[in-house]
Amino acid sequence: MKFGAEEVANGVETTKSVSENFTEIEKTFKEIESVVLEVFNASNIMEEKAYTTSNSIKEVAGVTEENSSATEEVTAANEEQSASMQQIAETTSKLDELIENLNETIKKFKI
Repeated sequence: MKFGAEEVANGVETTKSVSENFTEIEKTFKEIESVVLEVFNASNIMEEKAYTTSNSIKEVAGVTEENSSATEEVTAANEEQSASMQQIAETTSKLDELIENLNETIKKFKI
């Protein structure tokens, strides 16, 4: 009988130990679940940030393209102005020659 009581006591101890181990395993699973949930949430946040960053980059690219177009327009306008200024300079030079010729002609008619 003593042997049976010892076996029962050992069985109770083993059951208690197994129960404690299962409790510890359950606690560990809950901790793992918590960590997985944190990683999942962090992943979602990173995905949102990546989307926001991508949109910002697209906006910057659009603004850059607009600035490039505006720069090309300004360059074209400057070239047109430069050509106009050159024409004005040439016309002014021709007018100076014409005035000089007219002055020479007028001097011939002076009494």
